[in-house]
Amino acid sequence: MRSQHVIIGVVSLVLSACARLVPPDSIVALEGPQQVNLNVGATQPLKLVATRGDGRTVKLPARTIRFESRDTSVARVTADGRVEGRRLGRTSISASVSTPVGLVSVEPIPVAVGAMMVAHK
Repeated sequence: MRSQHVIIGVVSLVLSACARLVPPDSIVALEGPQQVNLNVGATQPLKLVATRGDGRTVKLPARTIRFESRDTSVARVTADGRVEGRRLGRTSISASVSTPVGLVSVEPIPVAVGAMMVAHK
């Protein structure tokens, strides 16, 4: 029984020490959409949500986020986070933000670029 209390005490000390390493207002996670679908020539803003160390979610200014497209011939992403469909195909967009604790990145966001279908009568 005594060893159980010692283990709980040690775990509590470790957790409280770790909690102090991340400032509550520092970004600890970045999340984006599951997928972006757009047509050739269309643009669509990426909506990212950042989570702070205290659990609150915040919207970051696009200028603080670094965006990158894996294949810019299919879709490119502007500095302000707008995805532009350039040709039919698939690629992915990555986004990251630099924090005092380190780099925080979103999982690569799949992008599918299609063609607009026009119905003829």
